[in-house]
Formats: sequence, structure tokens, C-alpha cells
Amino acid sequence: MIRKKRIGIPHVVVFILTLALADYLFSPIFEKIVFATSKFIDKRVLRNLKEQDCAEFLLSRDKKVAFNKTEIPKGWVTENWMFNLWEKPSHLGKGLPVGRMKCGATAIIIDKENDDYKILSPYDESIGWINKKQISFTFYQNPKTQKPCD
Repeated sequence: MIRKKRIGIPHVVVFILTLALADYLFSPIFEKIVFATSKFIDKRVLRNLKEQDCAEFLLSRDKKVAFNKTEIPKGWVTENWMFNLWEKPSHLGKGLPVGRMKCGATAIIIDKENDDYKILSPYDESIGWINKKQISFTFYQNPKTQKPCD
């Protein structure tokens, strides 16, 4: 006599628990792989942008605007005010800070997504996202000579 194997509730529960454990164990590893791959692609895009004759840049808000929007003493704002760069755009939850950028600095734009710009910080050479609320405007210039594009 041949017995048919049945899949019952205990099998389904064990399967679900196994999936949950695998997600718990491998999710951080997967995120690190995705993050490393993203950084590799960003550096390739950045290298290509720097070789072009014209690329898009942004100017972060200057110290006067930062001072007017806060009640922090002007001397402190002038010397210390910086913006965080985030690992994700704001509509995806920002994530962790990955770098910083000073007020009034220009940075090359690597990517755009909604109201956020992925940039290379001139302060610490980090690549991260900054929101449009923290920039004054965007413009085009030659990455090598810093002269405006025609």
C-alpha cells in the first residue's frame, strides 16, 4: 500500500518560520550587497559625468538663508552649519546619514528622484541624497573647468 504524503498545518508553519528566519538572517547581508553595488554604479556614473563637457550641479543654501530659518546665533551658523547627505531619498525614508555638505557649496548631481538629488559632496567626497529644500538652485557647468555651459 502506497501512502500519500500530505502537507498539513505543521508543515506550513515550519515553512513560514523558515522564511522569516532566512529574511532575518540574510536581509542585512542583502542590504549591504545592494548598497555596495549602488556605490560602484554611482562611481561609474560620476566618472562619466566628470568626463563630459557639461554636467548639472547644485548650490546648497547659503549661510544667510540658514541663519534666517533658525534662531541659532549667526557666528555658529557661519562656521558650523552643514547639511546631512542621506543613504536614500526622502520618499523612501532617508535611511542613515552617509556624509555632509557645507552651506553655499556646489556639488555635481548624479541622479534625481522626486524632490531629492543624489550628489557627490565636495566636503567629504561622500555620495548621498539631499532634498530640494536644502538647495538654492541647479545650474550647468563644465566639470573640469567649472565654466558655465553654453
